[in-house]
Amino acid sequence: MKRVLYTMPAVMVVIFYGMLALLAGGFASFQIRAWLMIVMPVASAVLLLAGLWWGCVPGMCLGGLLISMGLYGGSNLAMIGGGAVFAYYLVMGILCFADVRKNTR
Repeated sequence: MKRVLYTMPAVMVVIFYGMLALLAGGFASFQIRAWLMIVMPVASAVLLLAGLWWGCVPGMCLGGLLISMGLYGGSNLAMIGGGAVFAYYLVMGILCFADVRKNTR
């Protein structure tokens, strides 16, 4: 069950940006921020699946990026979403840490 929770945001981001790339004419039209928003959840999912609790850090950075975009862009939706992403990856990191700690004893 936890494996599904670790990979769910990465799968959703890849599907969303994949559909967006089809509509926009390819991945070459993406800016660097969009590439970061694709790579961070995927890297976080891979690291969490490997049992590394600090794999939540790229996801938390993504949440921080969304919060800063909301603060400086004026979008409250991005700020709220960033807070939710940050909290989600924080909880996933805690769950992974507890799972690794339980299995090492």
